[in-house]
Amino acid sequence: VPIRQEWTLNERHDGNLTGMNKKLAVLEYGKENVNLWRRSYAAAPPPLDTCNPGWPGHDPRYKNLGLETEDLPLTESLMDVENRVSVVWEEILALLRDGKNVMVVTHGNVVRILAKMLDSIPDEDIDALDIPQCCPLVYKLHREILTPIKLPNTFPQLSGKFLGDQDVVKEKMKGIREETGNHLFARDIRQILRANDWIGVKDGRGRKDEKKKRGFRKMSTTKIDQRLVRTISGRMQVARNTTHWHKRSKSKFREFYPQDSV
Repeated sequence: VPIRQEWTLNERHDGNLTGMNKKLAVLEYGKENVNLWRRSYAAAPPPLDTCNPGWPGHDPRYKNLGLETEDLPLTESLMDVENRVSVVWEEILALLRDGKNVMVVTHGNVVRILAKMLDSIPDEDIDALDIPQCCPLVYKLHREILTPIKLPNTFPQLSGKFLGDQDVVKEKMKGIREETGNHLFARDIRQILRANDWIGVKDGRGRKDEKKKRGFRKMSTTKIDQRLVRTISGRMQVARNTTHWHKRSKSKFREFYPQDSV
């Protein structure tokens, strides 16, 4: 089976949100903004600086393709993704006209755009379309005009059908909507602390990692939790199992953070 790799089928560039936990992004920018950037057609997140390690220009794979730096995005909206996907889409249509079956292996937002083009979904309605992970979406097209044939038991807006257990597909769709939810779990708190250099960690032998800086002072995880909760309590609700995480981890390591961090 011929396989072709195409960088224009890459996932949308999230700009300055690159590498962020979605709930951390909500704390930083607000839930309304994050959902607007994630779901809408024309809105893009704040752009990434080219000094940021997440900028594609630092990836040698892009350099090997001979791309100019101005061709690499600093941020993207779904509209930007559609502009770059539309070129390779025309090549896919040519294969379909020749009677070929084409399997596109790509990412959620690219699938949203492909479905948008196939089903002529209006720009203002694309925010309602969810693409669950690892659920193949199959379209059957009329050979001559390459318009989709409506398959049975499809989801709203789509002529194509997701393969697999439809109840599992529904649950995955629901999970996409809840990724920026109102509950902050223990794993989220830990990532927030580390992502902002608020903590340094001692391993079992008492060695401090490289995150420890001058001005850090020892505090128990309980005190860190209390101060962090006070900081974010107006924005999100901290789930109860945070306490259980502290009970498990307290005997394993201590955490440090600057006095003026929160």
